[in-house]
Amino acid sequence: MEIDKLKRGLFGYKKESVYQYIASVEDDFSSKLLEKDDEIKKNEEIYLSKINKLEEELKEVKRQYEEQKGEKTVVAATLIEARRFAEQLKKETEEKENKALKEFENELSKKRKELKEYQEQIENLRKTIVSMLNETDGKIKNVENEIETVKQACPGKNMTLFERKKEISEK
Repeated sequence: MEIDKLKRGLFGYKKESVYQYIASVEDDFSSKLLEKDDEIKKNEEIYLSKINKLEEELKEVKRQYEEQKGEKTVVAATLIEARRFAEQLKKETEEKENKALKEFENELSKKRKELKEYQEQIENLRKTIVSMLNETDGKIKNVENEIETVKQACPGKNMTLFERKKEISEK
């Protein structure tokens, strides 16, 4: 308070002077208050625009976050599905491999049995041929013996038709 601006009267300060002083202080205060209100309004507008801008940025960040979250979910689901598919393929491949191996082993076993049968047939055929040759050889010897017997029984007769050539019998 500036007391020296107040006018003095007989019994103290003049009322009019005090009222003027109060009015001037009030005017100063009102003008300062209006300035402050204007400044507050400007600041409020600035802060509101900043808030709006930040809210928009926040919305954009949330949208991007949701997109990324969705993409992560898709990627995770894709990875899980890929793993499942890989496991299924692996299982199917192992099953096919086992099935093919069993079929191969069965086929190999069948072929071995067939080969064994063929060997047995060849051995039986060989034995049969050897047996037939031996039997034929024995019959030929019997026939030769009979021819000799007949020759000896008929000493003067011509028996050249019944003789075998030496070359054939020696073979």
